[in-house]
Amino acid sequence: KHKPLRVNSATVHGNERTSSKVVEREIRGLADINNLHDLATCLLDATNRLQALDVFHSVDILVDAGPPNRPNTCDVHVNLRERDMLAFNAGTYVQGNEVSAEGTVSLV
Repeated sequence: KHKPLRVNSATVHGNERTSSKVVEREIRGLADINNLHDLATCLLDATNRLQALDVFHSVDILVDAGPPNRPNTCDVHVNLRERDMLAFNAGTYVQGNEVSAEGTVSLV
């Protein structure tokens, strides 16, 4: 049988442009975990859902033991690195005696 475990707190870092509600929606299952197996499954699913949004360069989730006065708990830290919003491409073309340059800036 699995040892009981509950999430004491969950904090999210690095979502400067992405709404906290979007991230919270993807980690909502943390409130329902009952043991370490549930936690591992929930965090794997949450990581996959956050990466599927395609707005984060990286998603790292760390788990620490909860405070000493709250046995059988853990603290979850979700660390996000958002993708760049702008992309810049430039090129130079030479054809015979003609030279041209091209540049584009786009929202990603």
